[in-house]
Amino acid sequence: MENTKATILLIGNSGAGKSTLINAIFDKNVSVTGAFGKGGITQNLTIYTNETLGYHIIDTKGLELGFKAQLDTNKQVKGYIKEAVKQGEPDAAIDVIWYCVDASSKRFFRENVQQILSIYRTFHNAPVIIVLAKSFCALNEREENEQKIKETFQQYDPKGKIKLIDIISVNSAPFITANNETIPIYGIDELVDKTNEILPDAKKTSEENMAKGKIEFHERQANLFIGVCTSAAVAVGAVPIPFADAPVLTAIQTGMVKGIAQIYGIDASILATAIIQASVVSGTAKLALSTIKAIPGINIGVSILNAIVAGAFTIAIGEATVFICEKINSGDIDLSEVQKIASEKIPAIFNSMVPYLKKNLDKINKADKAGIKELFSNFLKFGRNKK
Repeated sequence: MENTKATILLIGNSGAGKSTLINAIFDKNVSVTGAFGKGGITQNLTIYTNETLGYHIIDTKGLELGFKAQLDTNKQVKGYIKEAVKQGEPDAAIDVIWYCVDASSKRFFRENVQQILSIYRTFHNAPVIIVLAKSFCALNEREENEQKIKETFQQYDPKGKIKLIDIISVNSAPFITANNETIPIYGIDELVDKTNEILPDAKKTSEENMAKGKIEFHERQANLFIGVCTSAAVAVGAVPIPFADAPVLTAIQTGMVKGIAQIYGIDASILATAIIQASVVSGTAKLALSTIKAIPGINIGVSILNAIVAGAFTIAIGEATVFICEKINSGDIDLSEVQKIASEKIPAIFNSMVPYLKKNLDKINKADKAGIKELFSNFLKFGRNKK
């Protein structure tokens, strides 16, 4: 589905002039909504829109010069994107970032650049416009302020990781100086024009970021599910080999495949039948048993051996299912190819786990079932091979 409105992410420290800027942009004809116009405040982010201007503006809370504030804001924005991905909303992708700075402070630090870089972990290559709000000064002073910001970027972002498009001085509301001189509103049209100018390319980037976010969201959800099912498989690890014939373990693995399929929006029954059948045909359970028994230096009882085999076998099926679901959603394969790919992928994923098991041999030799669960949990968090 195509985006129907542009979405601007507005960030900056408290008191930088964000609220006044929003009122000026929307000419005070602004409504406050939750995500996607459903009402309320979502993830502590305020979303502004109106009927005529083709913008949503997402206003974050004050992004102070501190790690915790940056972390909180990133968490809020990621929560917003997570909800957007779940709902499949077309207007949710962040197209442009406005970073609002109080020009009257005449300061722009390394920490300001780091704030933008922290947001960039979520929105790769999103175009950034620095908005120098409260620019009550003369033209030559505005130019000096803009030049100082350019120099700060050159110093602290020398490789140009941030896609800095422009630095625009703005006065969002009339201001009366100490000499009773009235400074009019200016810079708003320039900011809107520049944003409109870059939107075609910006939307392409935002859609790519949204697609990547959707993949990462599905992977996180699937990974959590694999972890739960692996722990359950380890708990029934004393079931005699071959594991492929153990009804309890097969039920756990079938439920896992169906759950992952539902996360990706794929027909669960067809996928589960094909993948579980492939796991039997590929003989991965027997491969797992013989491989683990053959690891030099392993010294464990039958119960722990079975628990390791059950856990490793379950992870292999789960990881193969994620791989296949992603390939189906990208259009690279269809359901008719699932069993063939799964019969190749499941033993390959198991084999990729063997180095991790060897590396943790001492832990395995001392482990009980709780220790084996922790071992596999750590593998899913830190040791898994990226596909």
